Amino acid sequence: MKVGIDQISFYTSQYFLDLKTLAEARGVDPEKFYTGIGQEKMSIPPPDEDIVTMAAGAANRLKELGALEGIEALLFATESGIDQSKAAGMFVHGLLGLPERCRVVELKQAC
Repeated sequence: MKVGIDQISFYTSQYFLDLKTLAEARGVDPEKFYTGIGQEKMSIPPPDEDIVTMAAGAANRLKELGALEGIEALLFATESGIDQSKAAGMFVHGLLGLPERCRVVELKQAC
């Protein structure tokens, strides 16, 4: 049996907020972000993107390489949901045209 991460892909928006701007708006020292969490920019999706489109965008790169053939499980981890009707992973499953036998598990955890 083969277990592990065979392929991985990431997607992030092309838009971002400089955390110095956020710090100034909140009246805190920018070092809270720069040193505290080691981050200078925060990605912000435009109105036409959400957790589903971003996940599908990342996975589509793998699909184009044929790396999704034979996939049996889609693990979708997020801090948020798009609505309360069904798991966002199910929408990604449909967008990617994954086989019906592919199991979808959604994990939610916020910091």
